[in-house]
Amino acid sequence: MKKLFFTHCALLFLSISFTYSQVTVTDEYVQHEIEKGKQYLVVILKSIPQPGISEDSMADEQEAHLKYLFTLREKGKLPVFGPFFNSGDLEGLCIFNSENTNEVKRLIEVDPHVKAGHMTYEIHPWFGIPGYSLP
Repeated sequence: MKKLFFTHCALLFLSISFTYSQVTVTDEYVQHEIEKGKQYLVVILKSIPQPGISEDSMADEQEAHLKYLFTLREKGKLPVFGPFFNSGDLEGLCIFNSENTNEVKRLIEVDPHVKAGHMTYEIHPWFGIPGYSLP
C-alpha cells in the first residue's frame, strides 16, 4: 500500500515536470525517479482569530514572520513555503527539508506568528523528489 502511494505521488510529480520535457517516460525511468525520493515534513499553518490586534502590530509581526521563513530557506531547512489564498483559516504551507518532527516543531514554534499565538500548525510527513522545482 505504501509503495503504491509513493508511486502515485511520483507519477503526479513526473506528469507535472514532463509538461516541458522531451524525456520518454518508461517504467524503468519512473522507478529510478521514485528511488530518488525522500521524506519531507509539511507544515500547514492555520490562523487563530485574535480580535483587537492593531494593523500596525500585525504588519510588524508579518514582516518578522517572512524574514524568519526566508532565513530558514537560506539555511536549506525550508525550500518551499507560501500562503494560501481564500482558504478560511488555512494560512500557509511550508515544506521542510527534514524527517525530524521534533526539529521542525522547534523551528515552527519560534515563528513570530506561532509564538504570538496568532497561528497554529499541523505537521505531516510527505514524499517528494529532490531537485524538482516550481516553474
